[in-house]
Amino acid sequence: MDRELHAWWIHGEHGLSSEAMVDYLLGLKLRKDYPYDPSDLRRCRLLYEKVTAIRERFSEMASCSPVWARMVEHWQQLCDLMDAECPQWRTGHGEARKTYELMIRLRKEGGE
Repeated sequence: MDRELHAWWIHGEHGLSSEAMVDYLLGLKLRKDYPYDPSDLRRCRLLYEKVTAIRERFSEMASCSPVWARMVEHWQQLCDLMDAECPQWRTGHGEARKTYELMIRLRKEGGE
């Protein structure tokens, strides 16, 4: 396990979807949890920012599930919208209602 990932595993904020990213990209492919709401998306984004190996292989999450495929395809849009709505997202403060609405739409498009 690389140092960044190890540091995230010990000190980072975890959720089902961020742990699914790690599992899937490490080849375990046991879980297909995806970000359900902006809080989940926040934890995934924190992981994405802190772990280079995750960022470099993130596009592979599209093969995890149809919902993940939609999330990966619209990742930048989700991030940009969340940044605009909730500039303090890294600290867990604020609301991201439009981001949540987009996430609902993407989940539905992915077959949820």
